[in-house]
Amino acid sequence: MLHAFYKWASNRVDPFAKNHMEWEGKTHLQQLWSLLFIFPKHTLVLLLVVLVETILTVSLLSFVGFLIDQLEASGPELFWQQNMWLIAGAAIAFLLAKPLFSIAYEVLISLTLHVNILTATRVTFFDRLLKQDMTFFQKEFAGNLASKTFVGGREVAEMFWAGIGVVVPNVFFAGSLLIALSWLHWYLGVVMLLWIGLFAVLAYVRVPIIRDASKSASDIAHAVNGSVVDVYSNIQTVKLFQGNERANGQFTDQLRGFRVAMIQFRTTVVTSRMLVAVIGACGLATFTGLSLVLWYQQAITTGEVAIVLGFAIRLESKLLEIFAQLTGLFRSYGSFKSTARTMEHSLGLVDDSDAKDFQFNKGLIEFKNVNFAYGQQTAIVKDLNFTLHPGEKVGIVGHSGAGKSTVVNLLLRMYDVEGGAINIDHQNLRNVTQESLRSEIGLVTQDTSLFHRSIFDNISLGSDEATMEEVRAAARRAHALEFIEALVDNKGRRGFEAFVGERGIKLSGGQRQRIALARVFLKNPPILILDEATSALDTKLDADIQEILNDVMKDKTTLAIAHRLTTVARMDRLIVMDKGQITETGTHAELLGKGGLYAELWHNQFYGVKTAETELTPTAAQ
Repeated sequence: MLHAFYKWASNRVDPFAKNHMEWEGKTHLQQLWSLLFIFPKHTLVLLLVVLVETILTVSLLSFVGFLIDQLEASGPELFWQQNMWLIAGAAIAFLLAKPLFSIAYEVLISLTLHVNILTATRVTFFDRLLKQDMTFFQKEFAGNLASKTFVGGREVAEMFWAGIGVVVPNVFFAGSLLIALSWLHWYLGVVMLLWIGLFAVLAYVRVPIIRDASKSASDIAHAVNGSVVDVYSNIQTVKLFQGNERANGQFTDQLRGFRVAMIQFRTTVVTSRMLVAVIGACGLATFTGLSLVLWYQQAITTGEVAIVLGFAIRLESKLLEIFAQLTGLFRSYGSFKSTARTMEHSLGLVDDSDAKDFQFNKGLIEFKNVNFAYGQQTAIVKDLNFTLHPGEKVGIVGHSGAGKSTVVNLLLRMYDVEGGAINIDHQNLRNVTQESLRSEIGLVTQDTSLFHRSIFDNISLGSDEATMEEVRAAARRAHALEFIEALVDNKGRRGFEAFVGERGIKLSGGQRQRIALARVFLKNPPILILDEATSALDTKLDADIQEILNDVMKDKTTLAIAHRLTTVARMDRLIVMDKGQITETGTHAELLGKGGLYAELWHNQFYGVKTAETELTPTAAQ
């Protein structure tokens, strides 16, 4: 039953709902406020619960003083007779109401809000980064983005816990005490204001010092951590060139710097806590002396003396708690600002507000006066004009840097053209949504990256309803079934359930590309792009896969880029690019007959080599 209640409380809000948060044009405080109050209704309920619980706590402390005065005035004989119903009512109120509100506070802050704010913030960060274009990801480290997604989310949740869960309740408590003490005697209110004011000055001076010392230690910690990751990631190079001793020495030197920074940080914390303790002791002594003087002057009663001392003792502990949380708040806020600076980076590639879903018809692709320069002054492609007819297989060849991969990226709308237009079935790519466009295109690249998931998950990526039979069939067509069935990972998972390691590190280059080919076979898109698709395969396997690709390419509009010219030599048509422009077009035989750039590339690739690949000569091709 209790478990069911906890489940109910944690599901009062949906942390996975899309939070359409505005990042541009907002200050960091405004961004933080939006995240802290991502569930405004429940947060306001929490604040109301905190306020009521604070009033009950102050009332309970005040009631103790009332009991003392009644005991002193009535004596044992008359106390119960005169106060029985009042005490019974107060006992019921405090025994029922205060625990009830305390439980409500714990459930709201721990289950309903804290864990869900942590989750929702990470979902918001992840969604924001996914919308960034390729240029953004080329300038950022993946590990840094992952760290900001998770650490940034944690810092927001911790600031909520510290701010709304600790600092705000304690501020409510201090405010209630100020009202209660001022009600007893205005001297007491003045002393409390001075005490709080002195604490505020100390916090204003010391918290930034602690924050800076913490940031310095944190920066060094990140640097040390990055160095360790570098060593582990390049362990073979370390062992061959640097050696264990030198690597250990370098790590030890870095740890020495981290140790010094941590000692400085802890020193500032200890000094600050000592000062808070001294202020707390002075405040307690002042309240004790003043309450005794007021009692001696009969300005307050014995019970009210007890109230004052009880308030003072609780206030001292609350001020210490506030100071500790303020330190954490400023440290977390500094970390959040670093995350926010990444999140507020403007989106470079967005769908138009009136963009429609791409509707595939026949697969007519048209490049019309396309210009693109990656934002630089020198254009990568210039006035590019060509057409791929429905079902046509076209290969693009040229020297490195000729603009071949740029053509692919523009067709996939990883970037928007800077001049001209690209149309598919008479639909301008700028006018359709990115996801609907890419759902109709299959891509196999030279650099095949896999997820650290099972073989099944990697092949069925994007095909959520794929069955094991369909995945096996795709793997068989890609000549991958044999090696997949022999796989066993370090946890004993076999075959299609085996995990492939980070970026598919447990597989060879040829195996990774066969997995990528199987993924495309399963997706079966009407438009196919091959970017050095078989470059990691040996000659025999390349020939085998080429035969399968010929079947897959039937009735599909296909664009292929290849350094190995035999891969594209049998295409319907070849486009030769140089310095961002088309210099030649034609079939393999026609281009060899022209004796131009293509013929030069073919000669350079196979000069002096007599193999089956070189048998595709103009005469043989004709």
